Amino acid sequence: MRGPLLPEDVGTDIGRPCAPSVSVVVPTVGRPELLRALASVRQQTSGARVELIVVHDGGPNEDLPRGVDDLADRVLRTKGRAGGSHARNMGIAAAEMDFVALLDDDDEWLPTKLDAQFAVLDTRDPSRTVVSGRQLFVDSRTGSVSRPSPDRLIGEAESVEHYLFRRRPPSGGRPTMTTPTLLLSTELAKATEWDESLRRHQDWDWLVRLGRQPGISFVQAPDAVVRINLGSAGSISASTDWRSSLAWADRALKVDRHIYADFIAAQTLRYALAGRSRSGVRAALAALRRSGCLPAPGPAAIGIAGLMPRRLIDRVTSSTGGVR
Repeated sequence: MRGPLLPEDVGTDIGRPCAPSVSVVVPTVGRPELLRALASVRQQTSGARVELIVVHDGGPNEDLPRGVDDLADRVLRTKGRAGGSHARNMGIAAAEMDFVALLDDDDEWLPTKLDAQFAVLDTRDPSRTVVSGRQLFVDSRTGSVSRPSPDRLIGEAESVEHYLFRRRPPSGGRPTMTTPTLLLSTELAKATEWDESLRRHQDWDWLVRLGRQPGISFVQAPDAVVRINLGSAGSISASTDWRSSLAWADRALKVDRHIYADFIAAQTLRYALAGRSRSGVRAALAALRRSGCLPAPGPAAIGIAGLMPRRLIDRVTSSTGGVR
């Protein structure tokens, strides 16, 4: 495989001498929505060469939906229920193209996703840049679609943890870099494995560790590039595991006490309140005291929202309130 493309080589025109090539890694447990996800990759308007890798993490007797073999270039299988991080690591290790892009089996790319992201890379070093983009959130119960979010894109010299966690607003337009939006060089993706030991915050952990490598920058395409379908069964984001959240923050975010305090308020405290865990609330408040600073108003409001019913939280903090 040839090395990452030079900036002048990356383009969306099929006629260019060096069209970009992308390995798309899709972990799955066999949801029927997988076919929709794979079709969205095949419907890209970009001239990029695409290698579509499906990693099946279902049980040994579970089959994929009929038609997957017609859409995927390769189907790999884990030992079963090894987790999304393991499945992504397996798919990335098998990638043979210049770039890696990720997609979850219940989400879908918009047709111009790769076009928009390679246009952003035209002015950057593609071997040291992680590209994201805006997304549309879709309420699976009602079909309502949000406005494109996030409202604010990451700053030129802003760290990814500052962007994601510092002064996080309690609104649907809050800063995000969802996994299905991500595109980066295969070399960089293979050098930074997903942490398979984590119970939650795996995506944030990967982004933070990517961002702490020398010379890495993050950029977001200004257009919406994916549709994120909310409410999928078994989503870890709907759980109230405050212990895993606190453990990750203690390990990954103590470099900056203000970022740490904002994260503890918005995530760990919210999970503890949602789970009605007195010990969790005490642990979160103790962590805030140890940080020596108060959380910003936005993260504090998100934390207190843990007292609200889950469905109401989704309505208040998701951007599906801005239905188009």
